[in-house]
Amino acid sequence: MALIADLARQGVRVVLVPGDDEATARAMATKVGVTGEVAPPGTIGADLDGPTADHFTIFPTVFPRDKFRLVQALQKAGHVVGMTGDGVNDAPALGQADIGIAVASATDVV
Repeated sequence: MALIADLARQGVRVVLVPGDDEATARAMATKVGVTGEVAPPGTIGADLDGPTADHFTIFPTVFPRDKFRLVQALQKAGHVVGMTGDGVNDAPALGQADIGIAVASATDVV
């Protein structure tokens, strides 16, 4: 929680984008201190725009292509996007992000 609060003080917006369902995503967000609106299912589509991406903080039940689309929408809205991921399914979004960080126990991605 302290890290999320410190990032917020520095002007960094943290967005939670798990593949888990809404209840699990809300529980994770609460545990780590991420607050904000939860996107309804299907929010991230091919037509996702910057204002919609900016509006929500928690995007539950997403697929790898959704993470990629979200990174693109945030970049088009003028944001510098950093992302962490823990597996090969995150590779497209990690590669698209301005800063991509694979966690230590993750699959190697080039």
